[in-house]
Amino acid sequence: MSAEEWKSLLDIIAVALLFVTFACGAAALLVGNAVNERQKEKLRQFELDIAKANEKAEEEHLARVRIEEKLSGWKLDAAAQARIIETLKKYAKTPFDLGANPVEMAFMETMDGILGSAGWTRQIPKPDNPLASILLNGKARINYVSGIYVEFAQSRYTDFSPAAGALVLALRAEGIPAQGQMSPNELDTTAIHVVIGSK
Repeated sequence: MSAEEWKSLLDIIAVALLFVTFACGAAALLVGNAVNERQKEKLRQFELDIAKANEKAEEEHLARVRIEEKLSGWKLDAAAQARIIETLKKYAKTPFDLGANPVEMAFMETMDGILGSAGWTRQIPKPDNPLASILLNGKARINYVSGIYVEFAQSRYTDFSPAAGALVLALRAEGIPAQGQMSPNELDTTAIHVVIGSK
């Protein structure tokens, strides 16, 4: 083969190699783009999965917090107790008795301390059945209601309404949803009845 033929052959090989290189580069670019798109889609899906998992975890956490709050019962911190005491001092010597659900014994003691510190006078609750009189901690009539109630006999409206109303409002101001009740059929007219049911 002559030099001219060799040169032509080498030029053809060079062009063929250049074409193969270009074709391989183009194929690599297309494959790379496809792989990148798949990876981006997988990453987006992964991020969505993480967001959903985080959202579910947050919902479960909030549900747990609500359950724990319900199970932990009523609570008032020291500052809240001090504010309620200060509000109720103007009604010192108001007679009261307690009723409590056994699961709220700690809060019953808190309320007893608040009312005592405000100068209110605790009485032993009159039993519904004198033959079966059992008191919680020797202080409170046992009940199984839910919620917190401040009750008194309708016949004592003039005497007890201001103090009972102040107690209800003071508890509500601290996040305790107390309710005031006046009973026309209340047999025990000697005191305001503070009834502490479950949360």
